[in-house]
Amino acid sequence: MGRDMMEFTDALAVARAGVDYSPRFGAVCPACGTKRAKVTSSCGWEEGYKIRYHKCRNDSCTMAVANISIKSIEKDYVTGTNG
Repeated sequence: MGRDMMEFTDALAVARAGVDYSPRFGAVCPACGTKRAKVTSSCGWEEGYKIRYHKCRNDSCTMAVANISIKSIEKDYVTGTNG
């Protein structure tokens, strides 16, 4: 497997598992590093966590070209559970 394919499969695994959501930077694309990926859907808060799904804003990113969603996880540190 080539290096580019390995990097893509690693980024895909991270996108599926979930990236950290930052109130300051939003979700960062695991493939290209673009900040504030566009939110496409959002779930409600559950046990101190909120799940969102995003699309990368960088048109030349493999995640955007392949139309792959990026999962993000936001933790509420005030009311969230201790992880």
